[in-house]
Amino acid sequence: MPDPSCATWSGPNSIQPDDDGIAIPTGSTRELRTRSPSPAAPRIESLFSRDGVPPQQTIVVWDPGRAWSTFSLTQLGVGPGAPRLHRVLLRQEGAREPLAEFLVTWLPGGSEAKGWGVVEVLTAPGDPLGTRIALTLLEQADRAVLLAGGAGDKDLMRRIGDFVRSAQWDGPSLLMVSPADKPSRADRLRRGSWPRGLRVHVLEVFASPEPSWTQQLLTMVLGDGAPQEDSAAPPGEPRVRALPAGAPTTAPGTTPGTTAGTSSRATPVAALATATLRDLPSAGSDADPRCAALALAARAPGVLACALLDAAEGEVLASLGPVQVASDAARCAARMWQAQGGAATELGWSTATCHHVVLPVWRQPPQLLLAVADREFGEPANVRWHLAVARNHLT
Repeated sequence: MPDPSCATWSGPNSIQPDDDGIAIPTGSTRELRTRSPSPAAPRIESLFSRDGVPPQQTIVVWDPGRAWSTFSLTQLGVGPGAPRLHRVLLRQEGAREPLAEFLVTWLPGGSEAKGWGVVEVLTAPGDPLGTRIALTLLEQADRAVLLAGGAGDKDLMRRIGDFVRSAQWDGPSLLMVSPADKPSRADRLRRGSWPRGLRVHVLEVFASPEPSWTQQLLTMVLGDGAPQEDSAAPPGEPRVRALPAGAPTTAPGTTPGTTAGTSSRATPVAALATATLRDLPSAGSDADPRCAALALAARAPGVLACALLDAAEGEVLASLGPVQVASDAARCAARMWQAQGGAATELGWSTATCHHVVLPVWRQPPQLLLAVADREFGEPANVRWHLAVARNHLT
C-alpha cells in the first residue's frame, strides 16, 4: 500500500470531509472528496464518527460482484439497542456518481470502547478504481473478508494480482468466502495463482435469508475475538461460545424442522460430542486454536471422533473422541494423502459403519483435519461443511 505519509501521494490525504468536523448523527450520510485521478481508500479511522471512540480493531467486508445479497450491515442496525449505522460516500471532484460507498457500524454484543468496528465496501462490479479503493481499505483492516465464489472470480483474481504486483500487499490475510453448495468454486480459489506475499484462505458457508445471517457470518470470521454480551449466564449453565453459534441449526440438504442424523433410537454419538465440547475453555480465553477447530468439527451430527494430524507421518497432533478411532483413521488418511502426491483438496471414504472426511490444512509441514462420522447418523456433506469452517481456525 502506498505510504500515507509521503508528500507526493494523493490518496487519503487528498480527501477532505465536507462537514468540517461536525458530529455525524445516527443514520446520516456524509461525503469525502478527492482530486486524485486514481484514489486509494481513506484512512479507516476517518470513516467512523469523530465524536465517538475509534475502534480498537476493524473488519472490512467487500462483495466485488454484488452476488451475496443476503449480507448487509443494515441488518445489524435493526431493533432496540442496535449499533449506529451511517454511510460515507467517496467521490471525485466534479463527478456525479461516487466511486465507492462505505457502510460503517459496530459489531453488536460489546460497547464501542471494546468492540469491533465493521465496514462494508460497496463498489461497481469490475470497476478498476473501485477495486483499488476496496483493496487499499482491506489492507488497513485487522480482518479482511472478500465475498467471492461467483462467476467473476477469474477476473477478480486477475485484478487482485495486478494490484498486489504493482503495490506490495501490506495487510492481513484475505479471507475469501465461497458458497458451500458449490465446492468447485472454493477449489478454484484455493488453486488460484496468488501473488507472493498475499495469503489467501477460503471459507465455505451457506447463505441464509435470515436477518441474523450477517451477524452470524461476522461472528464466525472473528471467532473468539468477537465481542461478548456483558450479561452473565445463569448460574449452573455453560456460557455460549460466539463462533459455534454460526453453525447451522438445520443441516444442509434437510428441510426446516428436521435435523440431519436424528433417529428414534438412542445413540451415544450426540452425548459424546456434547461432553467433549463442554470440556473446552470458554470464549475469550487463551484456548489452543486446535481445540476450537476440533470443537467445531465435532458439532456435525453423527461425528464420533475428529483429529488434526501431521500429513506426512500420520501422527495425531490433537483429537476429540475415542483415541483409537482417531488414530486408526489418521493412519489411513496419511497413506491416502501420500498416495495422491500430497496435492488432494479433499479425501473421503466409507466403511460398513463410518464415513471419513479429510480436508488439508495448507501450512508447512502440511496437516490434515479429519472427522469420523457414524454411517447411520452422519451426512458426509454436512461433515465436510463443518470441517471447512473449523479449518478457518487453523490457517
